[in-house]
Amino acid sequence: MIILIWGIPRWFPPREPTPMELLIDEARPVFIRLIRTIGRTIRRAYLITAVLSVGTAPLIASWQNLISPAGILIGPPAIMLTTIALVAGFLLMLLWPLGPFAVPLAWAAGQSIALCDALVSAAEHLPGGVWYVGSVPTWWVVGFYAIGGYALLSGVPERVRVVPELRRRWLFPLALGIWFALGLIAGFARGTPDELRVTFVAVGHGGCTVIETPDGRVMLYDSGSADSADVTRRLIAPFLWSRGIRRIDEIFLSHADLDHFSGVAALLDRFAVGQITVTSTFPDKPTDAVRATLETIERHHVPIRRAQTGDRFVAGDTDIEVLHPPASGPDGVENVRSLVLLLRHRGHAILLTGDLEGVGLDAVIARPTPAIDVLMAPHHGSAAGQADVLADWAHPRFVVSSQGRNDAGKASATYKRRGIPFWMTWPDGAITIRSHATGLTAESFATGKREVVRPGGS
Repeated sequence: MIILIWGIPRWFPPREPTPMELLIDEARPVFIRLIRTIGRTIRRAYLITAVLSVGTAPLIASWQNLISPAGILIGPPAIMLTTIALVAGFLLMLLWPLGPFAVPLAWAAGQSIALCDALVSAAEHLPGGVWYVGSVPTWWVVGFYAIGGYALLSGVPERVRVVPELRRRWLFPLALGIWFALGLIAGFARGTPDELRVTFVAVGHGGCTVIETPDGRVMLYDSGSADSADVTRRLIAPFLWSRGIRRIDEIFLSHADLDHFSGVAALLDRFAVGQITVTSTFPDKPTDAVRATLETIERHHVPIRRAQTGDRFVAGDTDIEVLHPPASGPDGVENVRSLVLLLRHRGHAILLTGDLEGVGLDAVIARPTPAIDVLMAPHHGSAAGQADVLADWAHPRFVVSSQGRNDAGKASATYKRRGIPFWMTWPDGAITIRSHATGLTAESFATGKREVVRPGGS
């Protein structure tokens, strides 16, 4: 920051007024000269803020995945308010023994902080005030500062011989602009997959399963956590950006328990979302969280689709069938109405169960038995009492449990007793299932495990 402030006068040196301009200025009334001086000071403050914002943008984008144009707008007044608060607070520490004399200082510090907070909140809600960006390549950040650093330290020759009419100081901003565009292109570039990827993101006690189809579509099955109030910013969004994902085609919400949808509102702020699919009873749960989420979805103009038993959705060569719940019922807690999806790709089958239990599970296992390769253990692996029944019906080759540090995962004993691999997002981390023409594999992020679930053609 110090280097940037030092470099501003080198790049934008103040123009010396002509003798005529000095005479004209002396002839102006005092208040006009004062207004002009204040105007120049404000203009220079905004210039410094703009340069600092551009200079720090790559680091902020790399660390926080956002760029804030509104920061330039509120920069000078925010700096003034925080300066008042700091000075008043320092004086308050010195003068507090004087009693009443310290009261105005306390008031000034408190009001300055309150005004600054209100200013930041207002700027956050300005259209285009905050832009969320994906993962920023390290090579791009290094290149940006290499170009900018050379521009600041190299001086400002009057002319460039190759292009006489163009001052050299404008070549470096042009180079930074080209580099910025290159970073955008690199950030949005995403390879064409030739496989179905299903990743169970480690969100603690909750659920978020990212489905990437071979035709380039991205779908989420649930997006929430009971362990993290900021699950989207901390876990879900960084994973999606690391995969080069900027758009979510569809979000399936299994049921109306908060740990399965708490991250939806933040996702809508950060990603373009095509539509959201819920069960018929999802909007009926009388909680503030459900109501607020539905209002946020409506505010972002994202259509809501309702799914029921028998519905089928197609994404390229991936087939998605809804096994549960029906158009109405069953009665009971939310878990019995969990949205159950059967994904089929290249002869492989993955069953997503949400928190399915009780009469809902009974309804699913009453159906003809499909050949299940990968099974999501219902209810974070806690359905120990019904795990045997589900295992007898599905005969899975591999089981994944989306659970947190404190979830018991009691169902694991049932599957391990049968020789079926049982992986958990705690402690294995994110678990990715890859369905390809050559077979089906599972990989864990934290523990580095890898297993062939089903060889191709078996």
